[in-house]
Amino acid sequence: MLRFDPSWTRDTWGRAEGPHEPGWTWTVLRDQGSGFVFVVLVTSPTLLTEHPRLDVRQVTSREEAVRVAASFGDPPLAQADAWG
Repeated sequence: MLRFDPSWTRDTWGRAEGPHEPGWTWTVLRDQGSGFVFVVLVTSPTLLTEHPRLDVRQVTSREEAVRVAASFGDPPLAQADAWG
Protein backbone atom coordinates (compact mmCIF):
# COMPACT_ATOMS: atom_id res chain seq x y z
CA MET A 1 0.00 0.00 0.00
CA LEU A 2 1.30 3.42 -0.92
CA ARG A 3 0.17 6.31 1.25
CA PHE A 4 1.29 9.78 2.25
CA ASP A 5 2.20 10.20 5.90
CA PRO A 6 2.34 13.85 7.01
CA SER A 7 3.95 13.02 10.38
CA TRP A 8 6.86 11.24 8.65
CA THR A 9 7.23 14.15 6.23
CA ARG A 10 7.31 16.70 9.06
CA ASP A 11 9.78 14.57 11.05
CA THR A 12 12.12 14.11 8.09
CA TRP A 13 12.06 17.77 7.06
CA GLY A 14 12.82 18.72 10.69
CA ARG A 15 15.92 16.46 10.65
CA ALA A 16 17.24 17.45 7.24
CA GLU A 17 16.63 21.08 6.42
CA GLY A 18 16.62 21.95 2.74
CA PRO A 19 16.80 23.00 0.16
CA HIS A 20 16.50 19.49 -1.23
CA GLU A 21 17.03 18.21 -4.72
CA PRO A 22 13.65 17.15 -6.15
CA GLY A 23 13.12 13.60 -7.32
CA TRP A 24 11.27 10.46 -6.26
CA THR A 25 13.59 8.04 -4.46
CA TRP A 26 12.77 4.47 -3.46
CA THR A 27 14.28 3.80 -0.05
CA VAL A 28 14.55 0.65 2.04
CA LEU A 29 14.60 1.24 5.78
CA ARG A 30 15.47 -1.06 8.68
CA ASP A 31 14.22 -0.30 12.17
CA GLN A 32 17.28 -0.64 14.42
CA GLY A 33 15.21 -1.76 17.40
CA SER A 34 13.10 -4.50 15.81
CA GLY A 35 15.00 -5.26 12.60
CA PHE A 36 11.79 -4.76 10.58
CA VAL A 37 12.57 -3.80 6.96
CA PHE A 38 10.16 -1.68 4.93
CA VAL A 39 9.99 0.32 1.71
CA VAL A 40 9.18 4.04 1.38
CA LEU A 41 9.01 6.46 -1.52
CA VAL A 42 10.77 9.71 -0.60
CA THR A 43 10.29 13.00 -2.46
CA SER A 44 14.01 13.80 -2.66
CA PRO A 45 17.23 11.76 -2.73
CA THR A 46 18.74 14.19 -0.20
CA LEU A 47 15.81 14.20 2.25
CA LEU A 48 16.25 10.82 3.99
CA THR A 49 19.89 9.80 3.85
CA GLU A 50 20.24 9.03 7.57
CA HIS A 51 18.02 8.64 10.62
CA PRO A 52 18.80 8.08 14.32
CA ARG A 53 16.57 4.97 14.62
CA LEU A 54 16.66 3.59 11.08
CA ASP A 55 19.24 2.17 8.70
CA VAL A 56 18.74 3.74 5.28
CA ARG A 57 19.42 2.26 1.84
CA GLN A 58 18.39 4.11 -1.34
CA VAL A 59 17.74 2.01 -4.45
CA THR A 60 17.02 2.79 -8.08
CA SER A 61 13.52 1.33 -8.51
CA ARG A 62 10.44 0.05 -6.72
CA GLU A 63 11.22 -3.45 -7.98
CA GLU A 64 14.67 -3.34 -6.43
CA ALA A 65 13.28 -1.98 -3.15
CA VAL A 66 10.70 -4.77 -2.95
CA ARG A 67 13.35 -7.37 -3.83
CA VAL A 68 15.70 -6.09 -1.09
CA ALA A 69 12.93 -6.11 1.54
CA ALA A 70 11.71 -9.56 0.46
CA SER A 71 15.24 -10.96 0.73
CA PHE A 72 14.90 -10.70 4.52
CA GLY A 73 11.90 -13.05 4.71
CA ASP A 74 8.24 -12.68 5.59
CA PRO A 75 7.90 -10.63 7.64
CA PRO A 76 11.12 -8.93 6.55
CA LEU A 77 13.43 -8.89 9.60
CA ALA A 78 17.15 -8.18 9.39
CA GLN A 79 19.79 -8.32 12.07
CA ALA A 80 22.33 -5.49 11.88
CA ASP A 81 25.07 -7.75 10.51
CA ALA A 82 22.77 -9.03 7.71
CA TRP A 83 21.79 -5.50 6.69
CA GLY A 84 25.34 -4.67 5.64
